[in-house]
Amino acid sequence: MDINSEVMSESEEMYLVTIARLIEDGTSSPIPLSTLAREMEILPVSANQMIRKMADEGLVEYIPYKGVELTHSGKTTVRRILRHRRLWEIFLVEKLGLPFSEAEALACRMEHITPDHISSQLSEFLGHPRFDSFGNPVPEVNEINLGENWVTLSAIDPGETISIIQIRTEPAMRSFLVSEGVGPGSKLQVAAVGPQNIVVKDTNEKVVKLERSIADSILVKVSETK
Repeated sequence: MDINSEVMSESEEMYLVTIARLIEDGTSSPIPLSTLAREMEILPVSANQMIRKMADEGLVEYIPYKGVELTHSGKTTVRRILRHRRLWEIFLVEKLGLPFSEAEALACRMEHITPDHISSQLSEFLGHPRFDSFGNPVPEVNEINLGENWVTLSAIDPGETISIIQIRTEPAMRSFLVSEGVGPGSKLQVAAVGPQNIVVKDTNEKVVKLERSIADSILVKVSETK
């Protein structure tokens, strides 16, 4: 069953967004209901009731004793919501100069009422950004992937070629990494892996040494060709 996002409640949309963001942050699917409830700061029984309702609507699949997974319909819906939210965050932060906390709160409200044609115009106005100011990917219109194939940089073997997807560090460190060529969208090769450091290099053979704790905060996707 495919559900039109226009008739969904904001509560259902927030459940979808929370599940998607947990997956983006590396939580394995299915997501335990206890994890979902803790993330949303609600009682597990409340999460259970809503998830069963959303399962009846075809947005999620509930697997007893394991947790919840997004269905194709759920992925399509939440991809649209996240696209709207992150485009508004970029606009509010980069064009209006709002603090991120304020922009995030406003974008969270705007995501529920933004039609697709407006988000398309907003994307064009912003130059079709691939990532927001914090390295979160802006989903493409027809994209379904929500991070299921992402891993941390520290988990990659030497010789693998990877694409940087997301950097989950404080802004100062993120800015430094971007200045060194280790930013969202960068394609790098893992040159060496040690107990304390990870060494990567770009296509120009520029080498960057990263502490393992930093590599733990960088989400990547392994390229199909090395």
